[in-house]
This record gives sequence, C-alpha cells and structure tokens, in this order.
Amino acid sequence: MSREVAERCLDRLRGRAEAAEVFLLVRESLPLEWEAGKLKKARSEATSGLALRVLKGGRVGFCATTDLGRAEEAAEKALELASLSDLYRGEWPEQAPSPEAQGFYDPEVASLTPQRMADTGEELLEPIRRVHPKVQAFGGVAREVEEVWLLNSRGFEGHYLASSFGLWGGGELVEGDNMLSAYDGWERRNLGDPEGEARRLGKKVAGMIERGRTNVPFRGGKMKVLLSPRALAHLLRPLVAALDGKAVEKGLSPWKDLLGKKVASSGLTLIDDGLYPFGPASSPFDGEGIPSRRNVLLDRGVLASFYHDLHTARSLGMEPTGNGLRGLFSPPRPAPRNLLLEGGEKNSKALLASLEEGLLIEQLMGAWAGNPYSGEVSGNVSLGLYVRGGEIQGRVKNTVLSINAFEAFREQLAGLSSDREWVGSSLLPYALFESVPLSARG
Repeated sequence: MSREVAERCLDRLRGRAEAAEVFLLVRESLPLEWEAGKLKKARSEATSGLALRVLKGGRVGFCATTDLGRAEEAAEKALELASLSDLYRGEWPEQAPSPEAQGFYDPEVASLTPQRMADTGEELLEPIRRVHPKVQAFGGVAREVEEVWLLNSRGFEGHYLASSFGLWGGGELVEGDNMLSAYDGWERRNLGDPEGEARRLGKKVAGMIERGRTNVPFRGGKMKVLLSPRALAHLLRPLVAALDGKAVEKGLSPWKDLLGKKVASSGLTLIDDGLYPFGPASSPFDGEGIPSRRNVLLDRGVLASFYHDLHTARSLGMEPTGNGLRGLFSPPRPAPRNLLLEGGEKNSKALLASLEEGLLIEQLMGAWAGNPYSGEVSGNVSLGLYVRGGEIQGRVKNTVLSINAFEAFREQLAGLSSDREWVGSSLLPYALFESVPLSARG
C-alpha cells in the first residue's frame, strides 16, 4: 500500500517539476527501560511516513507526513515550498546500488522476544545493584526494525531492511555529600551474544561506581589525561564539524583550504564507513540514493576528504561520498556514518599502567564547543579517576577540563589504545593526551 502511494505521488508530480523524490519509512521498535532498578517501560512503538522532495526552478521543496491519506496534499505543499529554498546543485541518481551489499539486517533482532529482552536487562543491572544497597540502577534494552524505500522520477528505486539492537545501563549512588553516577552502552545492527555482553557491560559500570566511591584531593594543573571512548567523543566533535561539506561550502570550516595538508598528529586516522558490517549507521545507500562507501577523512594526520551530500559535493566540485543523511521530517544533509578512529598498538590497560601521574576521565558533562569551528571544548569531569604509578587512587571532584581539540589532536596526542568501543555510531579507542589543563574548584 505504501509503495502504491509513493508511485501515485510521483505520477502526480511528473511534468510539474524537474524531478521528484519519495522517501518511505516504516519502523517498529520495542524499548524496555528500567528506573530505580525496576522495569518501568515495555511498549511496542510503530512509525510510518512519507517525505517528498521536488526540484522546481532549481530549488527544492520538502514536505513530510505520517498520514498516507494526505500524501498527495503533501506533494502539493512541496511544490509550493520550492520557491522559498536556496538554489540546489545536486543531481539525483538514476540507478540503485547493487542489492548484494549486506550487514544491515539481522533476523535474530526482529525475532527477539520481550521476555528474553527483559532477562537480558536483568543480567545487565544485577552487577550494578550488587555494588551497594543504595545504588539506583537504570538501563535499557531495545530492538528496532525499519524498512526504507526511496524512489525518484529519474528511475531510481532503492529498498532495504535494517535492524538495531541496543544495551545501556548505569547507576547512581549518594553517600553523604558524595553523589556519583556512571553509565555506558552501545547499539549496533546485529544481535550477537546479548546476555554475555549485558553481563560484561554491567560489570564495567559496577567497576566504575566502585572506583568512584573513594574521593581524593586534587589541585588541578597540566598533566597527562587518558580519555575513555565516551569522553573522547566530546573532543572529536569539532573535528567532525570541520569535515562537514556544508561547513566547507559556507566557508566556516577551519580546514576548508587544507585538503592534502597535515592537520593532526601522524597517529590519527579517521574513517567514515557506511558499509561497516552491522555498524549502527550502515545502509546500502544514503538518504539520496548514493551508494554507501568507505571514506578516509584523515590519513595519518593528513586531511584526505570531507563528507558530502549531493549538493555540497557538486557545489565544491567534488564527488558525493554517500553522506546525505535524513530523517522522516528532515531533508538530507551531510552527516557522518560509522566513524572509525583507528587504534594504536597498546591496549587501554597498558596506557593506564604507563601513567606516572594523570587522570583517567570516564565521563564528561556539559562538554561542548559553543562555536565548534573554534575547537574549544570545556566540560565538567563527572567521573575522573586520579592515577599515580599506573594505579587508580580514587575519584576527583569539582574538576573542569578545558582544551582546544584541534591543538590537542595535532600537538598533544600521545597514544591510542588497540581496543575500541562503540559510542553512538563512532568506534573509538582510549586516547592519551599530554599537558592537558585541568582546573579544580574548592
């Protein structure tokens, strides 16, 4: 039925616009969520909708609806809105990518029962609950399956199924004036061993809470800092923003004129891969129909590529990279797929053991770059562990990290771990930085 609606919309628009496109999404999800150690939410959710883009007079009109009965009305609205947009330089594809590409859908995720999900969640929370009777454990287990159709008036017809499975958990503990919170989690497109991984994740979070219960005095200063993958993600954001084709087109990226130049440490290689097997953001094509692919963005510190949608690629005279991502109610724009930061030779335990004095930062809070293109990142160290002689001494409180991401990755990067973890759709190692300024209050 949805497919028939899409074809009717295209027929309605033929001859009234230079090109038309229909994006169809059907999504079914089941999230289970625990609060204060108890299961609080277990409700199946379904979403379906249609989004239309029309190219008229060199400008794109966009409209979306979750009511397929109003699809033709949405098509008329898209035509009306085209005159209000900026000039569009992209050219929509004619041919869909080969259907042989795999690594997006796991039928075991689709067949996962609510009872097994509930049991997996209990496996996750049990180690966290055992840390202390007052620990307030929270977490979630979620599965999702979505079907995507993309059709346009130039003859493109693409379709795929994708699955998603996620685990996350944490705990909060208040002991006197010591308030502690720790969490972790991940998602991907295949099921794997959910029970075993839930136990490992629960033990990891429990260990973070246990180590954070002992506070140690800290005066701040410049020292070596080992960032966990979750903390490292905050520092990576300005680099990702600088690699955005839209920022390059608008002249905002500080790297806009540095293609082929060295911009970071030789130890830094960053890859964008839309075909990574069962990666959280993997799919056979992007939101405009461009085949997904592997893009090397930074090659041993050298700026090798930006990521683009069709518009920015053509505007800058470059190839599209398969990074035109979209939501049902948002048109395509450049965005990274699976970001893979290559690791080093030593694992995270060895990097920690090498610290004569420093800080292991597990979690940052409020770390953001007001202007990401400046590279300035500042945030509270919500879970930071003081290290001396390679051994964790305890947690530091009231500490703030302030650092320039561009300078840090260019001049202060001292090592990356061989082990990596998913943080959202980024696969990241632990990262060791030298001479990082840390300020302590009170």
